[in-house]
Order: sequence, then C-alpha cells, then structure tokens
Amino acid sequence: MFFVYMNYLQTTTFRLVTIFLLCSTVGFSQSITRKEVEGKIASLIRSSHSDVGVAVLDLDSGEKMGFNDKKHYPMQSVFKFHLGLAVLKKVDEGVLSLDQIVDVKKEKLDTNTWSPMIKEYPNQDLHVSIKDLLRYTVEQSDNNACDILFELVGGPAKVNAYIHSTGVQDIQISATEGEMKKAWSVQFTNWSTPIAAVQLLGKFYKGNLLKKVQHDFLWELLVHSIRSERLQAALPKDAVVGHKSGTSGRNAQGVRAAFNDIGIVNLSNGKHFAIALFVSDSKESDEATIQLMKDITKVVWEYYK
Repeated sequence: MFFVYMNYLQTTTFRLVTIFLLCSTVGFSQSITRKEVEGKIASLIRSSHSDVGVAVLDLDSGEKMGFNDKKHYPMQSVFKFHLGLAVLKKVDEGVLSLDQIVDVKKEKLDTNTWSPMIKEYPNQDLHVSIKDLLRYTVEQSDNNACDILFELVGGPAKVNAYIHSTGVQDIQISATEGEMKKAWSVQFTNWSTPIAAVQLLGKFYKGNLLKKVQHDFLWELLVHSIRSERLQAALPKDAVVGHKSGTSGRNAQGVRAAFNDIGIVNLSNGKHFAIALFVSDSKESDEATIQLMKDITKVVWEYYK
C-alpha cells in the first residue's frame, strides 16, 4: 500500500510540475529585447516608400527609442492636442470657462472643410460652449471648432509659446486649419519631431501641465478621439489608449504630406508608454500606411507586454 501511495505522489507531482512549466512558457513568456524591437521597426521603415518617424517613451522608466525622431514632420490635426492643452491652461488660469458660450456667425464658418459640428447644426449661427468646442476639436478633429478655439486663445503664436513654456521646444505651431487650406506648403510650418511629441505626451501623462479636472477631461477626449484604426487597432482590447491623429490631403502627384498618430497607451499589465508615428512624403495607399503603423505599434507592444 505504501508503494502505491508513493507512486501516486510522484505521478501527481510530475503532473503539477509539467502544468507549471507549461503555464510559465505560455502565460509568462519573455518580451522581445530592445535590440530586436529596434531591428524589426527599422526593417518595417525600410520596407515603406515613405518618410517615417517614430518615437517611443516608457512613461515609467523614461527609456526612449526613436527612428528619425529628431526630424521635422508636418503635424496636421495632431496639433489639436496641443491646442486643447493651451485652451485648458487658460481654463486653469480662470481666463476661460468650459461653460462659457461662444457666439459664431454662420458667415465665419467654412462649409467646405471637415466639420461634424456644422453638419450637426447646418446653415445657422452657433452658440456653443468651450467644452463642446473642445469635444468637436479633439474627439472629432473638427476644423471649424479648432479655428474658433485658436481665436479665443490669441492665435497659433500663443499656442506655440505655451507649448515651448512646458519645456518642449522641437514643436512649431504657426498656422490655423483655415490658413493651412490656402496652400500646400503652409502645413509644413506646423511641425513636430517625434521625440518632442512623446515628451509632451509624457508631461501630460504625469499631470505636469494641467489641474486634475482639466487633465481628466482632455484624457477623456483623447480616449474617444477618431481614427482608432491606426495605432490602437494593433493593441489588445483591454489596453486604454488616448491619441490624436492627423492627416493631410494628397497633392497633384498623389503624395500625402502627413499620415500621423500620437498617443498614450496604458496596458493591463500596468505598463505605460507614449508613441508617436509620423508618415510623410508618401504615395502608399492609406491601407498600406495603416498596416505599417499597426505593425510598428505591435512590435512596441510585444516589448512591453
């Protein structure tokens, strides 16, 4: 009877050890190394017929990775995040209020631009709160709402000065949406380096730029911002992502100047990173560019998972 019992114990122990080892292999696999991440991203960039800039910032350790990360890339609507910061800073200072109503004559509104706001309220004067203008601007990337907010804070130069006051210098904001529309070249006056983009996101994430109420409101807008098919689509469904995209049109040669997304990623394992993806000078299809952005994001996620 003793030998039967000992045999049972040995068999049970073996099974438990086997299950543990299998769980260790499947559930707790090691992430890829930084060198492997950099190699994979470099290969993806080389395979694209575009000018691609990438920056990643570990929001816990401060570790950075970058590819063309000090190059100037046109932001397009990415700058609506920066504008949102500037507006909410004025709210913090008591200069503006989220409940403040702004009156806008319909003659001042551009009916030939991306504007969910005037689709919702067509052919009429607007009486809209700053809070709603921010929702339209950051969540829905509305160009009319954006330029109304620019006017409220004193124009692009004021927003530019505020961003520089945060300690992030390699960003320039010089033109409104309406001004960018006038000529292809104007969009290039609104630029950021990828590394500056993640630095600004990092300052925002740590709560260094706004009071908590305004910070939480802007985070909510970023989480619900449109164009989630770029970096967010490559991540697990339980990841929380706040981001802002930006896209140019194509010129007569079929070139896109900007196809961008920047954001903060909070993973369910407790890790957090900021990522900036800028794609410029591209004749690639939108589908190919989106796939490139997803592939790069997936490699970064593999490093942090």
